[in-house]
Amino acid sequence: MFESFPIEKQQQMLMEKMVKLKHIPHAVAINCNNHNVGFDLATALASAIICENEFCGSCADCKNVINNNHVDVKVVQKETDKSEITIDKIREIKKDMYILPTVANCKVYIIDDAHLMNTNSQNALLKSLE
Repeated sequence: MFESFPIEKQQQMLMEKMVKLKHIPHAVAINCNNHNVGFDLATALASAIICENEFCGSCADCKNVINNNHVDVKVVQKETDKSEITIDKIREIKKDMYILPTVANCKVYIIDDAHLMNTNSQNALLKSLE
């Protein structure tokens, strides 16, 4: 499932076990030196969580997640004219968290370049995770 990613075997096994047992924590932090690999790994994990077949890669849900088009998977990024992820972006997530998923059994939020969140954004996100 995650064999194609340049991650340690132990991490790969842990992620696969989480998905197979359906024991997904409420937050997963992925830190990677290569931004594209980290984002692709987060997307693959989101697909595995949403997919009924544990990330088959061919069903409608998997294709929609991979194409960033799934209604229950939201990608949060900084706005092009901003240098950081503002608190307004996190407030949007917080509002959406209370709405039931539309298609899948859960919702997934990917915060791309989370290190770009300002202090207010970080605090707001932490409060929502508590």
